[in-house]
Amino acid sequence: MPHVFTPPTGYSWCDIWLRQDMHGNYYFLMEPIRAAAFANGIAEEALDRQTATAIAAGWYRHHLRQGGQRVALADRWLFDLEGRTKI
Repeated sequence: MPHVFTPPTGYSWCDIWLRQDMHGNYYFLMEPIRAAAFANGIAEEALDRQTATAIAAGWYRHHLRQGGQRVALADRWLFDLEGRTKI
C-alpha cells in the first residue's frame, strides 16, 4: 500500500458501501476497491483480502484527512481492524 493514498477517479469513500452482518463481519464493494488499487499502482493479481482491507482503511483515513464526515460504522471497523493488525 502506498504511503500517500490516491483516491480513484469517479468514486468517493462512501461508494465502497461498508456494511456489517449479524455475525460482526464487515463487507464492502470490490469495484471501487479495484479502482483504488489501480489508482495506487497495485496490480489486480495482488488484490487479495488483506490488500483490499488495507486499501479501504487507507481510503477512509484519506477521507477523514480531507475533511470528510465521520461514519460510525467505519470508525468501529477501523478501531477493530487497528486493534488486530498493523494496517
